[in-house]
Amino acid sequence: MAPFAFNLAFSRATDDFFALFGLTPAYRDETLCTIYTLEARTHFGADCHDGDAIHVDCRLIDLDAKRTHLVLTMYRDDTAE
Repeated sequence: MAPFAFNLAFSRATDDFFALFGLTPAYRDETLCTIYTLEARTHFGADCHDGDAIHVDCRLIDLDAKRTHLVLTMYRDDTAE
């Protein structure tokens, strides 16, 4: 996978995470609020290829009224990597 594809997968996982708490695209449209990434660091441990089944674990590290700090880890479903 190209680097942009990893970040796209992380972005979609983040959207799913926020949707668990009601911060859906519909809510953001209604309230005119937005969610954005101020900083992202991507470390590559192994490559994924087209067709690989993957999942992303999302861990909430810190939270306040305006910020969330998340750690996202991508795994290939066929390995522990």
